[in-house]
Amino acid sequence: MRTHKITVDEEEFIIQILNHHKETLPNTEKTEITRKNIQIQPLTGGSVSLNYKISLPHGITLFMKRQIKNSEFYSNPLEREYLTLLWLAPFNVTPHPYFFDKEQRVLAVEFLRTPPVDRKKNPLTRSIIPSLSVLFSTLHTAPLPLIKELYSGSRITPKRFWFDFVRPRINALEKNCLVGESGSTILFPYLQEIEYFLTSYLEKQDDVHLSWNEIEESRPFWLNLLHNDFASRNILWNAQTQDFYVVDWEYADVGHIAFDLAYFMNEDLLSRDFIRSIIEKLPYTTYRDQIQILKQIDMFRPLIDFANAYAVMCRYISSSPLHNMQESQYSSHILRTPYSLGYDIAYAMNRLRSLARYSSIHPDDTTLMAEVQRTLNLFKTQLFLL
Repeated sequence: MRTHKITVDEEEFIIQILNHHKETLPNTEKTEITRKNIQIQPLTGGSVSLNYKISLPHGITLFMKRQIKNSEFYSNPLEREYLTLLWLAPFNVTPHPYFFDKEQRVLAVEFLRTPPVDRKKNPLTRSIIPSLSVLFSTLHTAPLPLIKELYSGSRITPKRFWFDFVRPRINALEKNCLVGESGSTILFPYLQEIEYFLTSYLEKQDDVHLSWNEIEESRPFWLNLLHNDFASRNILWNAQTQDFYVVDWEYADVGHIAFDLAYFMNEDLLSRDFIRSIIEKLPYTTYRDQIQILKQIDMFRPLIDFANAYAVMCRYISSSPLHNMQESQYSSHILRTPYSLGYDIAYAMNRLRSLARYSSIHPDDTTLMAEVQRTLNLFKTQLFLL
């Protein structure tokens, strides 16, 4: 994503905001901020904000976000981030928050010079595991007022995540990326088949409905503050100094610790042993708790991948002039690709149906979800070939 070119009006807006909140900034209480003593550098932005690196007098540098539209997931992403940073800052695992202007939807935090993890040049190694375990242990101790402020309930079980988040998001994506005259909402035959399978399967699973009163009375061991986009791109890690920070908390929520770990595992292609090592170092869990967390990770992973597959497919269909909805509806489209991936996916779907149909060979949740994951991995390969 490219940086945007800053306008004169934008510059004036930033200077006005900074002067209004300068009492929150170090060493600037008595300094008037003007164009002559400030440098504003636009940075690549997120999906809902414009980002800036701002150099102030007396060597102060801050990172500013300005929300320009509502998030797809939350109406107040920068406020969620600010509330989370206020609590986490004393633990020295996040940037220090300076101020949040609710009316103008502007957040200013400390600018960190520690580089983000580069998966190609400096991939995550096991040396980071103790820091990650400390972080997740810290998130488990989030105070009740913060939990109450952030809790949405959509990530406490795979079933809730599927019905409260994934399926509504799929419906919205379909409506936004329809191309062609048929008006059909079938994006891709195999994806629809996987969706039907997961819906049927998850409908039969036990569910958890946690009211606020229940959380107050007895917080479950697995209930954590969640980052919700936990991946190496949001981790600043210096292997030499061991400095470790997590940034971009605008989607902070509360739910099962397995969600962040599953997301991390998928996004960074981490091994099960790597994730297990993090879990084993959590001080508040028993061996039985750790097994349950791993089981929930296995359940969450394909659901996260499924949502991502749909999003990628929507973007592809919407942006490509060479393809339309009608082409994407037929299996011949996938069968034309190398290595007969279409047949591989069809085979995987048949195996999935057979596993679920016959009780005599009905596997446990982990085996069944692994089959879904395998099928979705074939889809990933297919999307790269398109």
